[in-house]
Amino acid sequence: FTKLNNFANINKDYKIKTNQLALGDENENLEIFIKGGDYIGNNTFLSELLGKEAAKKIKVSVMRLDDYIKKNKIKKIKLIKIDVEGFEFSVLKGLSSYFENCLKTNSCPVIVSEVVPEAYPKLGYKLEDLFSYMKQFSYYPYEILNTEKKLDINRTGNSYVADILFKQSIK
Repeated sequence: FTKLNNFANINKDYKIKTNQLALGDENENLEIFIKGGDYIGNNTFLSELLGKEAAKKIKVSVMRLDDYIKKNKIKKIKLIKIDVEGFEFSVLKGLSSYFENCLKTNSCPVIVSEVVPEAYPKLGYKLEDLFSYMKQFSYYPYEILNTEKKLDINRTGNSYVADILFKQSIK
């Protein structure tokens, strides 16, 4: 957080707002598992994804993103990037009110999300649940490098991590 805050301070023209909180589908406190060593990535709410590499855990405040958007009066969003080590479905479910509203005005943002298929059974879901959820808001998965080509969701289930572009497509 300190590094991110310093980055925001030296790039004031970009109006970067830093927050010490996590995103999910409920406003609550959860424990996040921190990987040890110098590498700061792969921290997750799912200790099973780290195995023996989890060095410690800390309590963090979790907030729904639609509540955050409303509370901070954010009006126009063009892109949402999600990289939360298997917790992406929870983050997206925490946008349900926002999706309902932006769908009415046909102004929903593009979403780029890292997806960790092995996390879904650990959370009591199937990967297909994510795609069904997004489809109800007219979001469909596309390949990240070929943004006009729909993603074959069957191919995604075999990989450890996949980057997916979700675009709204009104039919």
